[in-house]
Amino acid sequence: MRRRDLILAAMAPSAELRLKEIAAVHTAIAERDQRNKVWGRIGGSPAEHASATALREQLSRILPQVALEEFEFQAHRSADWAVRADGMPLETAMPAPFEARFPEGERTAKLEPVAPDGDWARTKDKWAFVQSNLTTSTAFNIVREKLLYQKAVTAGAAGLLFALPTPATSRWKSVVPVDKPYAVKDERYAGGLRPIPCFSMDRVDGARVAKAGSVTAKIRYAAKDSHRGRNVVGFLPGATEEAAGIMCHIDSFFTGAIDNASGIAAMVGIAEPLARLPRAVRRCGFYFLGLSAHHDEAAGMRDWVARDPQRFARIKELFLLEHVDAIDSEEGRTAGWPMPLNNQRTAYLGSEGWPEVRALLPDLVRRSGVMTVDPKMQNACIADLFVTCGRVKSFCLMNAPPYYHTDHDTIERIGESGIRNAVAFHTMLFSQLGLTKT
Repeated sequence: MRRRDLILAAMAPSAELRLKEIAAVHTAIAERDQRNKVWGRIGGSPAEHASATALREQLSRILPQVALEEFEFQAHRSADWAVRADGMPLETAMPAPFEARFPEGERTAKLEPVAPDGDWARTKDKWAFVQSNLTTSTAFNIVREKLLYQKAVTAGAAGLLFALPTPATSRWKSVVPVDKPYAVKDERYAGGLRPIPCFSMDRVDGARVAKAGSVTAKIRYAAKDSHRGRNVVGFLPGATEEAAGIMCHIDSFFTGAIDNASGIAAMVGIAEPLARLPRAVRRCGFYFLGLSAHHDEAAGMRDWVARDPQRFARIKELFLLEHVDAIDSEEGRTAGWPMPLNNQRTAYLGSEGWPEVRALLPDLVRRSGVMTVDPKMQNACIADLFVTCGRVKSFCLMNAPPYYHTDHDTIERIGESGIRNAVAFHTMLFSQLGLTKT
């Protein structure tokens, strides 16, 4: 076997490292802590702190340096809410977006169904109700695509409700974005308060609302807006002072198996074979970043970048591990989702593009087993990479399946082989880019 092939073989995680079990630790933490109605490893929550501690322990078995870095950030947290259609509670109604601050208290008004391109003037002083569409993810809903929240505000609606076309065979709770660009602060509105409430719901509750004459909703917020995040920061030295950053976020909505226990497990899976290589074979050092508060305007990434400018100046490349595996389901086939789910990926190549990576992708995705078709490619940044957009070469091969930000994002939606394929893809990519000497 050639030296290059020997080194690539050595860069596979050991058989004893069970990546799905690593992911399961983090999903179990979320499932145990359901004190909040938007539950999961929410940024700054006890569950997210526990996940940070668990990841530090997982990486400490592999890396010589692993630390927790605490920081403070501001974020709204909905403490309680309820939505009723003609007095009937809607089980799946969720604030949209979850981090928004709407007027507190109860609001009752008549219901006005409206088409996305319909006559929104009819919704004045009423609850506007929209039947949304869904492609491969709740992120791609009609409310977000056509900025319908802003339309409802302009029309003077009492509030906005929208139903997602989730499978009718089960109930779905979803945390749904409604704004563009990626992160829109409430501060765009006077006093930092969104003028009208907005809730998403599943198909079953949507059918109930469609027949209703009036809707009543109320929401209450936690008094505390200040939270403590905990980033996990590991480091593996290399032959030079330059470094690459391998990132994942540890916070989640609901159980968060695909998003993002799969990314956590992949990062550990990448760290283990890299740590086995002789230091001279690692052309650069590697930072391993488990980021807190990703869903809070990337507060963890912002802190890591700002905390130590000299440390950040060493970084020449950033790789984000997010949604690295998604297993197909019979429910998905029945619902007509595109299969296989892992082929529904987009490669984000940074705002300036990354031509070397673009050229490598068609071969690497197939060789690693991550995809069977070419990924869609965009010269754009995504998620935490927005913080460093245009400053550092960056890459993310991201999947946003229908389980994204829903309570169906559970441990059986990911698999050992899929996570290992993602590890193989990234270690081969590092070799091709010369980050490891093969």
